[in-house]
Amino acid sequence: MRKLNFLIGALGGLFGGLLLGNKKLRQELKRTKDPKAAAKILGKELQREGKEVAKEAKQWYESPETQRGFKRLKHYVLKQWRGAEKKAEHIACEAAGVAKKKAVKAYEAAKGTLGERWR
Repeated sequence: MRKLNFLIGALGGLFGGLLLGNKKLRQELKRTKDPKAAAKILGKELQREGKEVAKEAKQWYESPETQRGFKRLKHYVLKQWRGAEKKAEHIACEAAGVAKKKAVKAYEAAKGTLGERWR
């Protein structure tokens, strides 16, 4: 759902930018009498602008700065993951030790109780 909201917002911004920044497009839309013709004009312009936006997004993604950022992000996430694994393992080991101690105490208590009854 987040991707759809982003896409709608991006298209809305693109559409608003087109109408505000493109005088030729505004004039063409004023001259059209038919809504289908206006939709056709807008469709062509959106397609052209969409290609430009996609090209710029691809250039941004492939830029060295962005790739360094993604590499740092990946390193950070892996480091945090390893830390969380170590903490979870430590907690599990402590819990196992406590459980073992309690099981031994329970066994000793049960053994003592049964031993007293059978004497």
